[in-house]
Amino acid sequence: MGTITRLSKIYGGSFLSLVSLCYFLQSFRSFPWMAMTFWYKDNLKVDPGTMQFLMSTTMLPMVAKPVYGIISDSVYIKGAHRIPYLVLAGGLQLFAWTAIALFSGVSSAASMLTAFLTITNLGGAISEVVQDAMVAEAGKNKAGAQPGSVRDTDDNPELKQFQGRKDVGSAMWDQMAKLKEALQKPALHRPLLWFLSSFALIPGLGSSMFFFQTEYLGLNASVLGLARLVGQVGLIFGSMLYNKALKGVPVRRLFVYVQILLSLCMLTDVVFVKRINLELGIPDKWFVLGASAFVEAIGQFKSLPFMVLLAQLCPSGSEASVFSFFSAASCLAGLLNGYLGVVLSSQLNISAKDFSGLPTGILISASCALLPILWIGLIPEEGKSAKETRTNSVEAKKAL
Repeated sequence: MGTITRLSKIYGGSFLSLVSLCYFLQSFRSFPWMAMTFWYKDNLKVDPGTMQFLMSTTMLPMVAKPVYGIISDSVYIKGAHRIPYLVLAGGLQLFAWTAIALFSGVSSAASMLTAFLTITNLGGAISEVVQDAMVAEAGKNKAGAQPGSVRDTDDNPELKQFQGRKDVGSAMWDQMAKLKEALQKPALHRPLLWFLSSFALIPGLGSSMFFFQTEYLGLNASVLGLARLVGQVGLIFGSMLYNKALKGVPVRRLFVYVQILLSLCMLTDVVFVKRINLELGIPDKWFVLGASAFVEAIGQFKSLPFMVLLAQLCPSGSEASVFSFFSAASCLAGLLNGYLGVVLSSQLNISAKDFSGLPTGILISASCALLPILWIGLIPEEGKSAKETRTNSVEAKKAL
């Protein structure tokens, strides 16, 4: 409670409540998506490869996050450029989920369902861009909105006047120029290339594992949903651990440790698929709640050091565009990850009834998780990184 009180005094209670609600809903979105995977499998009768392709395709709006960020930074709606976009994002998601729930024509065809799920992700992408920008702005001035309000920059009269003097096209070109300038800095684009490849080169076998867990083992939705919840809780504890003990670890070394740990954790799925866990006396339910959830948490954990670096490098006024580019790059990596998984599943002849090739696929994926260590040099050394970060931050402020 002490932490919440302190944050409320710094950023304002209403701002903190709004951001907390946004991030809660962002995490909550994973639960209806779990229902959609069961719907694809049980009602639409798609095979693992097709489902992975369709689910990956619904993520396409996430790749365009830089566009939403530039628009949010540049285009004001009635003098505000954050809250109106949150309202728009919520409206898109409400429309799409309502159509899926109420109209059978939407949910009875795989192509139509995929289209409306893509709309929900469009709304989700806009929302994530705006809320990340609001947090970045608040972190820079230590009072994102005045205590007790949710205003941030939306109610700033000087910004309104500035926006009135500046046409939308010019503002958007300015934001694109700032984004280009930021991405040209080696301290930013080299780690970004590493981060992108560290996700993209690992073939995703999530749909195949989902079919194995539900079709072959008969695990129900409550177990898989609880596993995701455990993974998110693990990520929270991982964030606390990073903040308390790992911030001082050089980023390059930290990423090496994370990739090795991720690879080892992925290998535990071989134990699961080969049914070795039963020989060890570990029931399937507890294995999924432990090892599988831990893999998900580790995969997301490595975003933390990179987010810290981005927050330091991000030029003031371009928070949405820079953070959205990072998020879009991560989503693009996820798309490539998913499509590589489709190809691998096809080559190993993994289907809804045949999982004989799944252990081999897991071994290949776990081995690929170690590949990014070969070009870990793209991550700057700690001393150099910190020095460049401070220099770039000063230069960005001077430019403004």
